Amino acid sequence: MRYNLSKIRGRTAYTPQEVSKLLGINRKTLLRWLREGLQILDPNKRPILVMGTDLKDFIIAKRKEKSVRLDYNEFYCCKCNKAVLAKRCSERIEKT
Repeated sequence: MRYNLSKIRGRTAYTPQEVSKLLGINRKTLLRWLREGLQILDPNKRPILVMGTDLKDFIIAKRKEKSVRLDYNEFYCCKCNKAVLAKRCSERIEKT
């Protein structure tokens, strides 16, 4: 899913409820992101607060992690989510 990063202000601290409303995600998704490494301001204090810059950096890193670079004669396989070479003589050219 693509999130609108321009809505996130860098110097603002957000609660999980604010982030979920801002990005249109479930609160449990944000809690999963916290387990995956999203930084919080002070782990010993409540409420949990996330800085906008950390949130932006985390989302950008997740995007880069999922992107696959394709070389010439490679295709993206939706089944295995990897770049694969085409089988010999399996491709055909159609004029449009």
